[in-house]
Formats: sequence, C-alpha cells, structure tokens
Amino acid sequence: MKKINKKTIISLIINFIVSIIIFLSIFFARFKIDHFVIDAFSITGIVMLLYAGMKFVISAGAFNVLGFWFKKFTDFFRRTPKYNFKYYDYIEMKKESEKPLLWPTFGIGCIYFVVGIIMIIVTM
Repeated sequence: MKKINKKTIISLIINFIVSIIIFLSIFFARFKIDHFVIDAFSITGIVMLLYAGMKFVISAGAFNVLGFWFKKFTDFFRRTPKYNFKYYDYIEMKKESEKPLLWPTFGIGCIYFVVGIIMIIVTM
C-alpha cells in the first residue's frame, strides 16, 4: 500500500477548506430559496470537479506555449536574458517537474456532487 505523504495531506486539507468556503458561501447566499442545500452541494461539487479538470489540463501541458512565450517576452526587457533555452528544452523541463495531485480535488468534488444528486433524487 502506498504511503500518504505530507504533500497529499496538505492538498486534502486545502481542498477541503476551499470546498467548505464555497459551500458556505452558496448556502448562505441562497438561504431563503427552496432547495438551497441541494444547490450548495451540487454547485460546490461541480466547481471542485471543474477545478480538478483544469488542473489536469494544465498538468498535461496545454498552456506550455503561453508559459514559454511569457518567459521569452519578459527576457526581451532584460539587459541580460535569463531564459536562453529553446522550446524543446522548456517542454522537457516541464515534463521533469512534479505534477500536481489531482485525486484530492477530484475526490472531494465527487463527494459533494454525489450528495447533491442524491438529495435531488430524494426530494423528487
């Protein structure tokens, strides 16, 4: 069995705190509307799932061109360029870097979303 390291625990705590903040803000913003609890669970789940998807797309390298372009653009204004590598080297450097953890965000989002769906089914 794989050990849970400190980074995983910190990621879980941060994702849980963010999800609680989103949940409570939606909960109290829609307090006087019918089914406000269902909305809070469902919207929080969807937001967390979308955030996990965005983290996946970014870690897959969809925005590497923009990052490389920005580094080269900032070098244009420096007297001595700081980044003197080619795009291929930049991509290889990005591949070697550590990928973000996706499962804590995805898991918490799924839990909220499933609870929201169950509440929708129960109230029908």
